[in-house]
Amino acid sequence: MIVLGIDSSSDAATAAVVSDGKLLCEYTQNQKKTHSVKMLPMVENMLRDVGISLDSIDVFACGIGPGSFTGVRIGVATVRAFCDTLEKPAVAVTSLLSLYENVKFFDGTVIALIFARENECFAAAFK
Repeated sequence: MIVLGIDSSSDAATAAVVSDGKLLCEYTQNQKKTHSVKMLPMVENMLRDVGISLDSIDVFACGIGPGSFTGVRIGVATVRAFCDTLEKPAVAVTSLLSLYENVKFFDGTVIALIFARENECFAAAFK
């Protein structure tokens, strides 16, 4: 199964392709507030680099924040356009759960935090 995931909910825009659990390629651009301009060319370049066409993607994944509302809309609209056009499924991924997944083997409580501007943060506790 080939999955293309994108996340534009934070300052950095990311895209990755995974095939059967193996990371094939990942692009990250941290140019802030240019996600609407950078995301599609980033995906196009990434797919070209790994030799995969967009229609060979089995599932599309999208980061849904928490984070920038406009950034989330860009990511969701992009994935929705891919899915509607290619008639493929989509999966939503929360940023805080993604952070937790990196350390889920830890027996104690894990607090995932994302900076939210104005000296505030998004947070979630996992046990």
